[in-house]
Amino acid sequence: MRHSDSTPSQPEFAPSAPSASPAASPKFWPDFSDLPALRDVLALAKALLEPPRPDRPGHELLPGAHRDTVIALVRSALAHVQPELRNPERIPRDGGVLVVGNHALMGIDSFALFPLILQHVDRLPRGLADTFLAHAPLVGRVLHNAGVVEANPGNARQLLQQGEMVVAYPGGAGESFKGPDSHYQLHWKNRMGFIRLAMRAQVPILPIMGAGVDHAYQYLFHERVLVRKLVGKDDARYDFPVSLGLGILPLPGRFTFHVGEPIVPPPDPSLADDPHAVAELHQRVWSTAQAQLDEAMRVWREEMGLAKGPP
Repeated sequence: MRHSDSTPSQPEFAPSAPSASPAASPKFWPDFSDLPALRDVLALAKALLEPPRPDRPGHELLPGAHRDTVIALVRSALAHVQPELRNPERIPRDGGVLVVGNHALMGIDSFALFPLILQHVDRLPRGLADTFLAHAPLVGRVLHNAGVVEANPGNARQLLQQGEMVVAYPGGAGESFKGPDSHYQLHWKNRMGFIRLAMRAQVPILPIMGAGVDHAYQYLFHERVLVRKLVGKDDARYDFPVSLGLGILPLPGRFTFHVGEPIVPPPDPSLADDPHAVAELHQRVWSTAQAQLDEAMRVWREEMGLAKGPP
């Protein structure tokens, strides 16, 4: 079932504008014909592997030349899913903003979305990583140097107050590791932290919903031991959906990310301590985002030539 304990309020999302041009010809493999120069790739790798510098401000992370390299690499690696950002003009060009989205397996949505935001509005999205990933050898260092921080309210609020764009996936690992019966459903029930965060920091919440991302891999079965042991948590949220792709890359398809209208929290930050006010805004954000995702998938199926039906 989709998350909601009551009938959702009328969604207030504005539908994304249709694609300005016909879909590109289908691709069935990554396109490495236009890779950046090797020296640029090596320079990016060196920057990502540098020892962490906690005092480094966000604007020094991934300077312009490295950002161009990231965009080019991802464009090549994901050419066969044709990532597209719709309505990028709705993304604030400055100031703190909390982006929320639907989470897919392997975080493939983030790998596609973050470079699109860089490309369209030249803002570095600051992701929030699970504690296990944030402190993992090597991986944690790369994430840190790419602007990702450990997911906790203190880190996120500090970034928002510094005027950064923070990206949160309220459904977390449970939403990323879902099975096919839960594709394109927002698992945000009882996830109130991101609402309190936006209310305390007094920043808008910007839904960006990804269509096609749950089709990235072919689901086989859930593995219920290994990941639980790796993260040290005996929690069903960490049951891993073993799936097939092009190695770690997604299967051919299409990713379209639909930017919604910003949702502004009440002007009184103290309401973050009022359970009723938090629940009310949570329901408003969830119902708007889910309706936006449903519409994004309707458009996606139409553009992919698929019959209407379950994702």
